[in-house]
Amino acid sequence: NHETFNETEVININSEIIKESLDGLSTTDKIPDLVCLGCPHASISEIQKVATLVKGKTLKKDLWICTSQAIKAISKQCGYLDIIEAAGGKIVSDTCMVVAPVEELDYEVIGVNSAKAANYVPNMCKLDVVYDTVENLIKLIS
Repeated sequence: NHETFNETEVININSEIIKESLDGLSTTDKIPDLVCLGCPHASISEIQKVATLVKGKTLKKDLWICTSQAIKAISKQCGYLDIIEAAGGKIVSDTCMVVAPVEELDYEVIGVNSAKAANYVPNMCKLDVVYDTVENLIKLIS
């Protein structure tokens, strides 16, 4: 038996609901020990943006950017890898923060810009997470 449903459920979404949902992705308001970007893997334009944000700075906390080996190589050719490493960050290739053993590295709070990572980190890595924009996360650790 196949039933047809003629009623359409209407869900009203406003900026308050969106903000509430985004805020709900963070499990703490502490400053991250590690900011981890690239879930899914960072593109060259995302790496360029990070390089621009950290250029000339010395990061007070750790920064990892996960990407493919090919994009890491392009980042090196473009000079982005050197800028990020000079600030204290790392570009990590061919792995993902979700499967990396970050819980074994004395980190307690990870900052992410990915809703996917914000959902996985507390459950899989058993660590607190701060979800925010790349700009805000870099400010937190600069």
